[in-house]
Amino acid sequence: MPYDIAITPRAGAQPELVTLGQRYWDLRGVNDDGRIFWKEGAKRIDPAVSQPHIAAAAGVIVEVAGQACVECGLTPWQPRSRTALDELCRGLSPTGRCVACDEDLQVAMARQADPAAQTKRTATRQRAAHQGGKARAQAEWQAACRIAAQDAYPLALDPVAALDELLVSVDVEAAALACLRYALATAPVPALNEWPRPLSPTRDWTLALARGWYRDRLFKVYPDSDLDAFVTPTFEEAVESAADRSSWEAVMATWTPPVIDHFYLMKTDWYVSYGSSIGTAPQQLDAYLLARLDPAAMTQDRQIDLLRLIERLIGEETIRYFDFLIEDHNLPPVPDNHRPRLVEAAMQVARHRRLGQTYCLAWQAARDAAVGAQKHPRAPKGNMTTHGVNQFEEKCQRAIADPSMRLGDWHEDNRLPLSALTRLVFLSLLKADPFLTSRSDIAAALPPPCREADDPAEHGSQPGEADGDDCDSVLIEALQGLNALTDVDVDAVLTAFQNGYGDLLQVLPDQAETPESLRIATDVMCRAGRAVQDATGDGRAALLAACAAAEAYPAPAGAPHDADVTIGQVLAWYLFMTASSPPTVSEEPPF
Repeated sequence: MPYDIAITPRAGAQPELVTLGQRYWDLRGVNDDGRIFWKEGAKRIDPAVSQPHIAAAAGVIVEVAGQACVECGLTPWQPRSRTALDELCRGLSPTGRCVACDEDLQVAMARQADPAAQTKRTATRQRAAHQGGKARAQAEWQAACRIAAQDAYPLALDPVAALDELLVSVDVEAAALACLRYALATAPVPALNEWPRPLSPTRDWTLALARGWYRDRLFKVYPDSDLDAFVTPTFEEAVESAADRSSWEAVMATWTPPVIDHFYLMKTDWYVSYGSSIGTAPQQLDAYLLARLDPAAMTQDRQIDLLRLIERLIGEETIRYFDFLIEDHNLPPVPDNHRPRLVEAAMQVARHRRLGQTYCLAWQAARDAAVGAQKHPRAPKGNMTTHGVNQFEEKCQRAIADPSMRLGDWHEDNRLPLSALTRLVFLSLLKADPFLTSRSDIAAALPPPCREADDPAEHGSQPGEADGDDCDSVLIEALQGLNALTDVDVDAVLTAFQNGYGDLLQVLPDQAETPESLRIATDVMCRAGRAVQDATGDGRAALLAACAAAEAYPAPAGAPHDADVTIGQVLAWYLFMTASSPPTVSEEPPF
């Protein structure tokens, strides 16, 4: 330091101001160009002080020997702030008033020395300490939750040979391969809600597929996923659980450690465990799935499952495109009570027409809805959306009834890219254009199925998927029971079945995340039954038709049912029990 500096406590100053002043003027050294290095930043000395140079002046007197104030001539000079002293060390002459002659500064110093100011500073420090303690506790809780997540879902690798022990359905295998081919990364696979292109056409279906690959052990939960991916106790709940809340240190010492046993399917990251590392394991799984999904290596049951998957993809992509167009025309979404008709029409036409043609039908129907809205500006826009659904339903029926009906072949809309699963199935597995290839085209081009004995691990189903014979036996049992009923009020039974949607959610708790799909299933069954009733007047035939429609829902029912129980089995049995009232059989349900 080129100048002698004396720092003296100001007479009568409060000790905290003296300490602050000494820390304020405590320097580390001077650079070659005269710039001063201070041990602490001025703003970091005391968060309770907004103007540290004034508080420092109220606590200590700083005098620079050999220098005089240019205003009052006082020597030695008393700099007002660090900036003034820094300018002097860099060779600049002192300017402005010093501490001794600056009246405004003297008034500000007196305010700092006032007992009320001291009380305010104390309260500010207490608040800052509280916030700092809370921040430390929150960081500690997040760290504890991270450890709990790693304990609940440890990163563990499996031998590649373990892949041969898996029994997985065609749709889940295809979804897993699409995940490996279209995810932004594979080690780990990012959360599904971060993908620019959706895994499947609908969120409900994506959830079901992710649940399937987790259940069947194709993917595991990555332990270092974002903490938001796990169901963790909140910080507020952690504080409430603490036995001692006298301080943040006591809270951290006595709160209940977090336990994690649930996660969000769309938010978690995934990794493949079959290999020597999570970096090379995806390549092993990719090769395994590609071989499994080769149509030439499939049994007849798996080829049928592949055709069902193609049919559903065409139908779901069509619904997705119709919804997109309705929104693009500034019309409200399809009302809940009309969506079953939209779904049913799309799934029916998907069996007969290719995606380019079903896109054409959806575009025509959405255009008709938009034209109706322009012609009738005073009409509720929701009515125009319903008009679009009506038009779509009618056009689909005509397209099914008249195979010679000419339809344009639409192509992919860049504003709405196809889902990863659709592209994987058509482009990678079938080597076919998804917009120019129908279900019947694919069925005709499929190679002969391999024999069941050629694939000892193949049973046409997976853990959690229904075995075909078991599913048939349960449906047959329910159909036989319904056929034995007499004097049944069909409309009352179907209404009770449809209104019992809440009861179905209780017996199918795993479907609570996708309630829309379950509601649509009950609506479709009831529509099938009422259609037969209207056409034939035969009540028992109507119930049999409604029950048989449950076969279209082979997805696993999930806990608490056995692994081979399907949603269709539960729906059929529930319809039978509703019609029996009281039950006419003594056997327990087969699930």
